[in-house]
Amino acid sequence: MDGSTPASLFSETAQLKELKPGLQVWASLGGWTFSDNGTVTQPLLGTIARDPAKRQQFADGILRFLENWGFDGIDIDW
Repeated sequence: MDGSTPASLFSETAQLKELKPGLQVWASLGGWTFSDNGTVTQPLLGTIARDPAKRQQFADGILRFLENWGFDGIDIDW
């Protein structure tokens, strides 16, 4: 997922829970290329982790995303 991902993908993914009760839908953030040296995103999680206000803003944003789209959790791969 990135800025070009259509929002409908989030709702369609969460709707899978209607077909299979008990299914949990999680979003994953990060990964090998996200934290790879020299990438634009490489310093992002470290920058957030160092600053209490940024950590709170990040957590609030994650919660809004989960609640808005019906996801159950997030996996952060740093």
